[in-house]
Amino acid sequence: MSILVGVTRLAERLHSTVESLGGVALHSELVEAGFGRRSIQWAREKGYLVPLGRGIFTTARLWAHADGRLRHALKVRARQRRNPMLVAVGPSAAALRGWPLPYGPPDVPILSLPRDLDHRGAPGRQGNVLLRRSFLGYGEVVSRDGLLLTNPVRTVIDCARQLGPTWGLAIGDVALQRCDIGRLEILAHLEGSPGASGNRAARWVAEHVRRGPESVLESLARAVIVLGGFPEPTPQVWVATRRGAFRVDLMDEANRVVTEADGRLKYRVDDEDPDAAVWEEKLRQDAIRDERFEVERFVMADHGRRRAFLGRYAEAVARGRRLS
Repeated sequence: MSILVGVTRLAERLHSTVESLGGVALHSELVEAGFGRRSIQWAREKGYLVPLGRGIFTTARLWAHADGRLRHALKVRARQRRNPMLVAVGPSAAALRGWPLPYGPPDVPILSLPRDLDHRGAPGRQGNVLLRRSFLGYGEVVSRDGLLLTNPVRTVIDCARQLGPTWGLAIGDVALQRCDIGRLEILAHLEGSPGASGNRAARWVAEHVRRGPESVLESLARAVIVLGGFPEPTPQVWVATRRGAFRVDLMDEANRVVTEADGRLKYRVDDEDPDAAVWEEKLRQDAIRDERFEVERFVMADHGRRRAFLGRYAEAVARGRRLS
């Protein structure tokens, strides 16, 4: 048997074994599966095994074909394989559910150990993990694809506490859309920890989450508008115009302001003829304005330059009031 054939067979065996173990394997598990220590070391040095921590690996093939969310899941699985008491919390739990996050899945897993009154502990970076100690009550920890993470309500609250109200609202809106939870459950959970850090943001999120928004941008726009002191716009409203009925992303009917929060995505309706798509969007916007509505746009960059957006929005409100 040639060296190349032997290497190929070893790589295939490693991949099959690690895949059967959920995508990660301890060094001891590979030894038990029949791989010699020298073979494991050689496979690591040659890049066939990717280390996810001390003495725990995935394969190069699994790593290469995994997107950001799946890579994060592999990192979490690796840590939980070493310590089954670890629970993914906050943005890590959100990433495992495929919920939106401002910068994608965290660089390192955010995991929690049980915390009791005698050992409160403090958050801290420990190697390739951010470790916390948390009070996790009955029902707050669930299993998903073999991983332990906080339930949807606790995940929304932790994300709002950590990320603040705008992204907290975006995550909360998605949670209501995808999971069988409601705002009253979030508020009730907050009552059980009235003094927790970040509760002000979490309570604001609980009071404003909705099932209506269809995109992260809509949620972010709504959060920025409300936090800016303006009335909360209603998501997904139909407007009858001379060109037919159009559904707009957000509407403040009292002030006659429509906010379109899908940015440039709408201009990609027809990739073969982008000019036609732009023209159709202009006609749509003109028709809405003919119904005595001001139209303001919100793109992702506006989340980072809120003062400028709110200045434009205030001008749109002023014009809308004159139209009403």
